[in-house]
Amino acid sequence: MDVIEYVVVHELAHIKEHNHENTFWELVEKYIPNYKILEL
Repeated sequence: MDVIEYVVVHELAHIKEHNHENTFWELVEKYIPNYKILEL
């Protein structure tokens, strides 16, 4: 379930940030603090 949540947040973050720069990852981390362990 955590991985599904990560994927949803990742994709939703692309609505605001269209690339994978620092601002994108900061947004992901705001909602999924442990995202680095969940990355596929």
